[in-house]
Amino acid sequence: MMNQEEFIKNTISVIKKYVPLLSETKFASFLNESLENESIEFSEIRYVTLEDYNMCSYPDDFYVAHFHPDNDLVTIWEDDFFASGYNLDELDDEEEGMRETYIGFVDLLDEKYIRVNGYGDEIEYGSENPTDEHPDWKGWC
Repeated sequence: MMNQEEFIKNTISVIKKYVPLLSETKFASFLNESLENESIEFSEIRYVTLEDYNMCSYPDDFYVAHFHPDNDLVTIWEDDFFASGYNLDELDDEEEGMRETYIGFVDLLDEKYIRVNGYGDEIEYGSENPTDEHPDWKGWC
């Protein structure tokens, strides 16, 4: 049985492989705040989702992380963006919508930080020659 502290340490250890200068204290505080009203069996959680550009652009207004058992990443992407106030019609609008916007996934099972856009394209954070820029986490690392 995993407790909240162990879950947060595990999540941070995955991200630190990709963002070595990450402030563990700040990120742990962010996750604790996100988990305040959650009733979760931590050992069942595979994905932690983060709207990572928002965390860089608006460090005082963090997007609340979402926590998911193993599931389809694109479905989770749409659910989390919808929960954030995006309209699903916008996601489906290839000209004006959110197709090029990424959401970040901490994959605790495969120990990867990956990003998925509205087309379902996946890019591992830190991979060589990504087709899209990765977020700049220096703003709050």
